Amino acid sequence: MNSIKETLQNWIPSKLIFEKDIHLCRWLYTKNQPFTDPFFGETVMKCLPFPENSKQFKCTTSVEMIAEWAQHIDAVYPTAFIFHVSRCGSTLVSQALGMNSENISLSEVALFDELLKLPMNEHNTDDKKTNELLAGAITFYGARRTLQEKRLFIKTDSWHLFFYEQLRALYPNTPFIILYRTPDEVLKSNSRKKGMQGNPEFVPPSLFGFNETQGAFMHPDQYMALVLEKYFCNIIEIATNDGSNLLLNYNEGLSVMMQKIAAFTGMELSPAEEMRIAERSAFDAKNPAEKFVEKNMVAHDNQSRGKLAELYDETERLRDRQCIRLNFPR
Repeated sequence: MNSIKETLQNWIPSKLIFEKDIHLCRWLYTKNQPFTDPFFGETVMKCLPFPENSKQFKCTTSVEMIAEWAQHIDAVYPTAFIFHVSRCGSTLVSQALGMNSENISLSEVALFDELLKLPMNEHNTDDKKTNELLAGAITFYGARRTLQEKRLFIKTDSWHLFFYEQLRALYPNTPFIILYRTPDEVLKSNSRKKGMQGNPEFVPPSLFGFNETQGAFMHPDQYMALVLEKYFCNIIEIATNDGSNLLLNYNEGLSVMMQKIAAFTGMELSPAEEMRIAERSAFDAKNPAEKFVEKNMVAHDNQSRGKLAELYDETERLRDRQCIRLNFPR
């Protein structure tokens, strides 16, 4: 008879379901599928055709089993959480980290977002239950599947900057890596292709401290500028008050950012790995087979540009001081 550990091998909790006021969890069999796609949702799509996932009756349990079964999983403890303002190289960093077979690199896992938002959507769910479920889910996703895994990097969704206190309480000694970019570059990229964080229907305005109608009658670019202001405010708060954070500016380049991440987390980069990272930086983050080409972005006016510039400059000053303290290149 198989042990619980053997039975759970290669299974992960993937989706929350609500039926008749009961929280359920849908499970996904991952077989030997590596977690190396630009976004974890792409990995899920590759797993769905597996026989275990394509049966008429899906593997579903009460949500409480996430935390209970996680106790039987041999997993890697989180090495670092990667926060970001979007459109700032975080996907590329996540991809570069995933090239090392000793790393598990997770990029924007949908279930983590569902769990973090659970108290916002379900009034009968308290923070204690949410934290237990989230920690259990992270354990499943950090499971040692090849026995080579030593490090677990978790790239969050951009709006998870507003959950950093919750994540810090859960993982008090895990470094926070924070990526950002000049506000103009982020806004121009979002003008070309809207991100979910700029959609009030997907990310509740209340999460950013806005009223529920604030984005309804506002130009999307203007709304995104206000969201970005909130992002930089939170980054400054974390960088000022949290003792274990690393600020990275996209314009430093992938190789420099990876060298800093390695030094900050105690990870060694071999010359061969540094070469692979340099080669990877020439390709598109979201489409790894395509050469990276900086697209022409239409500039636009924004009344919040002045405030954003001030916040960006303050973030840069904090990064500069951090580089001096850590003896990093500036």
